[in-house]
Amino acid sequence: TSSYRGRACNAAGCTAYSTVSNVEVRYPPRSAPTLSVPATNNSGTFAVSWTAVSSADRYELQQRKDAGSWSRVYNASGLSTAVANLTDGTHDFRARACNEHGCSGYSAIKNTQVTHPPSTAPTLTAPSTSNSGAFTVTWTGVSSASRYELQQRMDGGSWSRIHNAASTSRAVADLTNGTYNYRVRACNAGGCATFSTIRTTVVTRPPTGAPTLTAPESNNTGSFTLSWTSVPGATTYYVWQRKDGSGLDPWKNIYSGANRSTSLSALGNGRYEHYVRACNAGG
Repeated sequence: TSSYRGRACNAAGCTAYSTVSNVEVRYPPRSAPTLSVPATNNSGTFAVSWTAVSSADRYELQQRKDAGSWSRVYNASGLSTAVANLTDGTHDFRARACNEHGCSGYSAIKNTQVTHPPSTAPTLTAPSTSNSGAFTVTWTGVSSASRYELQQRMDGGSWSRIHNAASTSRAVADLTNGTYNYRVRACNAGGCATFSTIRTTVVTRPPTGAPTLTAPESNNTGSFTLSWTSVPGATTYYVWQRKDGSGLDPWKNIYSGANRSTSLSALGNGRYEHYVRACNAGG
């Protein structure tokens, strides 16, 4: 507040002073606040804050999305406000300090990149069985996902991540016999959705070697025993027989089971040939 008074003067002197007049000078705040916002956010809800400015009695905060139009979202005396329910995109903010005489210039623009995680899980597909240990796991795409995480475990063990990329399939190979579980989730810069329903593939490779068959070279009773060696992974053995190597008596299956021997009887005179093979659910 500045006070003023005046008087008239000449060579002989001056009059008394006039009545005092007061002038109250009030400026708008002369500087802008310093604004703080998070650089990224995955929920659409966060706090925006700013520094206090001398002579300010309120602050105006404006917001815009993806370089659109500004809108005022706060006009009060506090130094922060919460924003919520923001959708994916780049949200810009600017603030200015105000009083009854006006407002300062706006602060530097600060922006927050809002990216919500995907909201749904993919639908996963895997074969129920495999006899090679090599197959492809696939899943559906999810809106807003930029990558997918596929996890695998064997026989109820620990999960391990075997895929983390944008594609919606993964080829697996060289798997040994066992039960394999798979689950996948959709992710982006904001995080990941929940995992999909677990799918299971049972890998059963056929036995890798043939049994060694033992049979007598000759017999005079028509009764004898065939035996063979064990093969890792085999659950069933099949024995085949033919007589005299003739097309009139083709190969026929005479035994199937888990044992490693079988007894033959009541065979007539002739030359009998046999072979055995090891099998399991994979072949």
